[in-house]
Amino acid sequence: MKLKHVCLLFCTVTLSILATSTPAYARRRRVPIIISWGGERIIKVADFPNTDIFRTPDGRYVDPGYRYKQVKLFFIPVWNYDGQWCGYIGSTEQYLNMDKAELDVYARFVGIRLPDTPSLPFWDAYGGKLVLLSIFIVPVVIDKHKKQSSVPSTIKSE
Repeated sequence: MKLKHVCLLFCTVTLSILATSTPAYARRRRVPIIISWGGERIIKVADFPNTDIFRTPDGRYVDPGYRYKQVKLFFIPVWNYDGQWCGYIGSTEQYLNMDKAELDVYARFVGIRLPDTPSLPFWDAYGGKLVLLSIFIVPVVIDKHKKQSSVPSTIKSE
């Protein structure tokens, strides 16, 4: 199967799934969503000490966190955007609205220095892009290798 046929098949399947899928609130998903965007991730950047100063009224401790949104293709993160600092409270779904200046004040109080831009986990920052890139490069390399091996070589005998 030629590479352009594979790409055409991929695009056709992707577009048909996107055209037939409806939002989750409208009905249960019967077809998995291939492209998603806007899903938030929250990571803990550093540790504040677990003291009463950093405890919320419901008993959870606050640490400096960073939340960002992602674009995923086939459940693989390919792009991160709209990053903001927040208060991480031990959950990847909940956070406290805190800005970088406020978190810096607390960090100086306990002797911690927060980075200007936090480092994202490898999978979110680079891994997804590498996997997606390899999905498109491997078929090209295989197709090129097949074309080179199918060319007959001429051997001269003496």
